[in-house]
Amino acid sequence: MDKPVEVSQHIYEEIEKIRSTGVVMNDYQSVLNTAITLNMPDTEQWLRNNMKIYIQGLKYGMVPEGTTSESCLVQQLTSPKNHH
Repeated sequence: MDKPVEVSQHIYEEIEKIRSTGVVMNDYQSVLNTAITLNMPDTEQWLRNNMKIYIQGLKYGMVPEGTTSESCLVQQLTSPKNHH
């Protein structure tokens, strides 16, 4: 697999909110704890059930379902928030 991981729009937006807190995105436990702290039960459950997919997203980026890397900005999760 060498393409971005597709996730629901809701999960994508919540992961982006988690990323905006400054948490180290490649620290799975910290990301999970942040989802709990921010009261994101859907994303908490998704992370618990999809750890391998999340880790693939760290490497290849994530996009909302139904989009492609050509039609949307693919942001790798380990990239700093304000860098392009």
